[in-house]
Amino acid sequence: MSSRAVIVAVVIALGVLILALFFGQSSNNQSKQTCVLGFDPVNLTAIEVHNGDARNRIQRTPEGGWAWADPQDRSITWPAIYPGNAQTAIGALSSLESESMRDVDPLTSDTWLLRFETGESAQELRVEKTQLGGLSRAENGNGDRFLVEASLIRPLVEPGLASWRIARAIPGLYDASRIWIDSGGQTLALARVNAQWSIIQPVAARADAASVSLLIDTIAQLGVERFETRAERSNSDLGFDNPATTLRLQRDSRHADSSGNISTETAESTLFVGSPADPQGTLLYAASAPDAKLVLLVASANLAAIPTEAKTLLAKAASAVQPNDVFGINIRTLDAEITAKRSMGEWTGSSAEQAEELLSFLCTMPAEPSIISADDEIIALSRVELTALDSSRLDLISIGYTADAVLVARAGNIIWLYPNTEPPALLAIPPFDEIPARETTRVPTPGSATYSK
Repeated sequence: MSSRAVIVAVVIALGVLILALFFGQSSNNQSKQTCVLGFDPVNLTAIEVHNGDARNRIQRTPEGGWAWADPQDRSITWPAIYPGNAQTAIGALSSLESESMRDVDPLTSDTWLLRFETGESAQELRVEKTQLGGLSRAENGNGDRFLVEASLIRPLVEPGLASWRIARAIPGLYDASRIWIDSGGQTLALARVNAQWSIIQPVAARADAASVSLLIDTIAQLGVERFETRAERSNSDLGFDNPATTLRLQRDSRHADSSGNISTETAESTLFVGSPADPQGTLLYAASAPDAKLVLLVASANLAAIPTEAKTLLAKAASAVQPNDVFGINIRTLDAEITAKRSMGEWTGSSAEQAEELLSFLCTMPAEPSIISADDEIIALSRVELTALDSSRLDLISIGYTADAVLVARAGNIIWLYPNTEPPALLAIPPFDEIPARETTRVPTPGSATYSK
């Protein structure tokens, strides 16, 4: 055999040997794909992450939401969210299959422990913090070791479950049905019915929708700057024995049973704000209850921005009636009665211009509202009744002047001031310096003994 033929034969033999070794090694390395965890994320009831001695827990609430809980004392809780990126990661982990590597070196001690609870059962996954090429080594409760994409672990550990806590000092504000603010010995209370807010304390009155929306947004800005455990601090230490401010809200929810019966459940949240938490007074202690084990630190500037006077929330227009709903205007002055009716879009008894001017004045023109006090002196000169198509009363408002000649409207215990405004012509109100003697000009006004609505 020639030397060339020998060389060719050797090359072929080496090729066959290499192929045999490759396929043999591949066959030996092949192993069954193993489920890393194996649970249904829909049935997930709790998640825990252990990072050395630091532990955090998120768990289902009876209402179906989520709450952060201290693993050492699960009575210490706070409302939490379940972020979308974490849901995606856990969904992938729950069904992830990978090749088990039991024969590789054990994991280092620098790991996270992830625990997923589904009712009475739990699955654990220990993950090395170090990663290479976007992969981290992990070990499940059965001792199987895997390579796991670090991107599936990151949403659970960076920055961690504690960051899932809702950072509002009083969560659920935008779903509130009633709100109370107690501050400085005064109480401001509001209630929402059919999406309309009203003031119920210190006086029953209509509320301005935009002002209430701003109030709620301002309260929502009262975020939690830091969470702390109560430790050994007393109510006196934290200022909870005599709170500077108390915020309380109630949320109504309706439920139907299997028979279609509707019931209403009311959930309540409270925030007690106590004494300063730092020498500068920039932070204040707060808690959901005076004896709560979890203490919140809130910014004093955000608390001070919350309006506490009812005057700031009063409706800006004297009447809540929509002008298009008014079909009759009955006016009683000192010495006459004026009646205007609308039918088929036409006004009788007055000009359309005068009727529309009066309705615009009462129903849409913004004024300066306030709660009437014993010091207010009102000279009532006209009383206006607005009626519907069926002649039923829609509203009753008296109009006149204050003692210092400012045009004013009054309904119940609320007055609206109209500085530098002339009275609508249909009211037949004379200029202030031409009105008769004061004692002869009073007519029954809302709130007086002779007034009935």
